Formats: sequence, structure tokens, C-alpha cells
Amino acid sequence: FLEEGRKTAREYGEVCFRSGMSISETVRAFLFFRRSIMDSIQETNSIGGTDHEEQQHIYKRTNEFFDTQLIATVESYCQSTKQS
Repeated sequence: FLEEGRKTAREYGEVCFRSGMSISETVRAFLFFRRSIMDSIQETNSIGGTDHEEQQHIYKRTNEFFDTQLIATVESYCQSTKQS
């Protein structure tokens, strides 16, 4: 999943560059998406039957996943700027 996520994030970086978005706009859009997913996870955990330790583990792993995706997005965006 991590490598597939990186591939998608790299494509997202390229698309944002080609569409004329600035790097800060690209990051803002990514963070908006990330926040909505993380909020959903937190809300789901509060109504679910999972224990606190498992909830923290899921939240941490998802956060780490998005960190790697954001890095891949920015790297791809920057690489696109060098190629044009």
C-alpha cells in the first residue's frame, strides 16, 4: 500500500504542477484531504469498540502514511519544475 500511495502522490504532484497550482496551494490541498481523513479516523475510533492503544496505533500509522505521501507529492512537484 505504501508504494502504491507514493505512486499516486507523485502523480498528484505532477498534476498540480501542470494545472498551475503553486507548491503552497498543492500542500494546502493535500493537508485539507489529510485532515478530513484523520478526523474521520478519530471520530470512528470514538464510536467504535477498539481499545485506546489500538486507536493510537491506527492513528499513528495513518499519520506516518500521509507523511510519506506528502513528501512524495512535494518531491514530484519540485522535479516537475526542473523538467519544464
